[in-house]
Amino acid sequence: MAGGIALLCGAVGFSDPHLLQEVGTSGSDTLVSLPVLASLYALCVAHRLGSPPTVQSGAYGVAGLFMGIACGLKLTCLVYATGLTLGLLSLWHFLCFGLKRFLLYSMGGILGFLLTGERIPGAGQSA
Repeated sequence: MAGGIALLCGAVGFSDPHLLQEVGTSGSDTLVSLPVLASLYALCVAHRLGSPPTVQSGAYGVAGLFMGIACGLKLTCLVYATGLTLGLLSLWHFLCFGLKRFLLYSMGGILGFLLTGERIPGAGQSA
């Protein structure tokens, strides 16, 4: 029931004429926000009560992947990635984060960025 309501809310939100007018422009932040929200959802899954440690570790990797995709699509999402990473690091002991999960989160972020990364002007060109 809750999943159906969530899908209905998403459909209503994405049928806004202003949103459809922004698609394909450089100011289309609505579509880029989806991977950021997916990253936060993956962290919620990681901390669901009763989740096995392998699911928790995998969810950290997926969270990093989605955040990397968001940053690759639009570099201004680096603000969100920085905030999320600093938040995870500041809650290291409370979340039982650990080095393995931090590496999974980081590698997922790097992979997501490389899959969708913008070309940086002048990169790779010799003088």
